[in-house]
Amino acid sequence: MKKDDCKTLKYHFIGIGGISMSALAYFAIRQGVIVSGSDMTQSHVTDALVKEGAKVYIGHNISNITPDIDLVIFTGAISENNVELTYAKQLGIPQMERSEYLGLISKNYNTIISIAGTHGKTTTTSLLGDILIGAKLNPTIHLGGESVRFGNAHIGGREYFVTEACEYRNSFKYLHSDFAVITNIEADHLDYYKTFENVKNAFISFANSSKNVVVWNNRWLKEVVNSNLIFVGTKKSDTFFVCNIKRNASGKYSYIIKCNNEELAKISLNYPGVHLVKDSACAFAVAYMLGIDVTLITDAICSYKGVKRRFELIGRTKFNIPIIADYAHHPKEIESTIKSCKMIYKRIMCVFQPHTYTRTRELMTEFVRCFDGVEDIVVYKTYEAREQYMNEGSARTLYDKIYIENKRYFDSASDMLNYVENSDNFDLILVLGAGDIYEYFKNKYSCG
Repeated sequence: MKKDDCKTLKYHFIGIGGISMSALAYFAIRQGVIVSGSDMTQSHVTDALVKEGAKVYIGHNISNITPDIDLVIFTGAISENNVELTYAKQLGIPQMERSEYLGLISKNYNTIISIAGTHGKTTTTSLLGDILIGAKLNPTIHLGGESVRFGNAHIGGREYFVTEACEYRNSFKYLHSDFAVITNIEADHLDYYKTFENVKNAFISFANSSKNVVVWNNRWLKEVVNSNLIFVGTKKSDTFFVCNIKRNASGKYSYIIKCNNEELAKISLNYPGVHLVKDSACAFAVAYMLGIDVTLITDAICSYKGVKRRFELIGRTKFNIPIIADYAHHPKEIESTIKSCKMIYKRIMCVFQPHTYTRTRELMTEFVRCFDGVEDIVVYKTYEAREQYMNEGSARTLYDKIYIENKRYFDSASDMLNYVENSDNFDLILVLGAGDIYEYFKNKYSCG
């Protein structure tokens, strides 16, 4: 968006406090754009943007929109009736949804690398970002989470652009990549897609708009994708063959990765969880195809420090019970996280906040079953995000259907925190969900 070469552009971001949106706002600031934005709550993310020079309003109001704004950027979570969005339309200010703006930014780079998947895309993106930074390739990175190493954005050169590619509302359709990654494909976001078949079709289109596609398993894509497919997995026929997978007493995995039957490296992961085998192997494959030295790739993966809210130790209770928080909010993610924890801890209390009513309703059967292995389940009220109340998809309905004997339901955050703090017969408190439950625990407990 450029009206005049002599004019400094002004962009306004509605929902600027979101992880992806804040990264895009950061990019705009670094490009010399005057940035303003609004969000419903103040956070460390909005505070960081203010320090970078952005004007951030807490709350949405028409007074935040001025006629001199050149472009309004909004997230998919913003209602079309949002007062700022509506007023900007009345003023004739051009508007662009977040994913379209991300696609526009990506075109400024020579090599576009997009990481998609129902689960694992944030971890895989941050892993690949760490590898490229370690190899001194000066990448620019856009992340839908907060890497311990570089946050949610890293401004580098114009050669490599590494981005998380979100499938919600087919957001990744604006990305046309030199290298794409698909970590997995599961039924999710059915409020938009309606059927799993539609989900798969969106991933197929994403793959077909990319030159090279790295895929973990999902071999059925061979029949429907015209791009160059590179399979990573546990079959000898895979281009990148992962074998000798082992787990140590701490729940951390190691494996050997081969390419065309040649052993490339032995990887020893620094974090527990079998899902990291998949994520790190996919990142390894892309880095190898980019020509990065195997030793550099291996060192970066083995020293990976993780992403906040991904198996993050955030504190301990007064009984010295560790509290680990994880972003898992889909049944498959929850099941995998609990399974990893059970390899280390015997008695687990799981505290879960459902994310949106439609996801809970559409996957209710899977949600009811995915908590197997925990001794106590605490269900906190739904994080509704963009949605209106829906009884059949509510946290209370889910709670009623869970068959674990020891269970509690809370509408009050303070009551929930008090219950957890005074529970003493556990080896681990596992906090799961993509909503605001993390902030409640983070504010009460901190490892410093």
